Amino acid sequence: MVNCDYDLRFLSINPAHAGAAHDSYIWRMSRVKTELERCYNEGDRNSWLLGYSGYPLQPWLMVPFQNAAPNSPEDRYNQRHALARNCIERCNGVLKTRFRCLLSKRTLRYDPETVGDIATACAVLHNMCIAANVEPPPINNVEPENW
Repeated sequence: MVNCDYDLRFLSINPAHAGAAHDSYIWRMSRVKTELERCYNEGDRNSWLLGYSGYPLQPWLMVPFQNAAPNSPEDRYNQRHALARNCIERCNGVLKTRFRCLLSKRTLRYDPETVGDIATACAVLHNMCIAANVEPPPINNVEPENW
């Protein structure tokens, strides 16, 4: 599970389960959920996370409406939600252009824990590149379906 901000900086990364657990389980066990829940319980009503439909709706977690009727307010919300959530797709895409070893067609021949450490290190280096205004390589050599 990864989270990023609008500037495509990773805010958190949890590679612990590496596809071996359902997203809702990872969410329930995450420090991000615990922290957002704590902030909400202490009165913060101005912090939200955008999640996809696999996550449960919570006061601090905004997810799309299921089966929204076309042109309804719910459908318009879903469209805007998707636009805003697109930053995580872009963030992952930029990460993979910087660190091509993370592309889906590449294989990191290490144990899952080491692969998680490599992904985390790449995310940290990615954030350092953003802080230093280092432009990512051109994206034209990376196919979107590999993100």
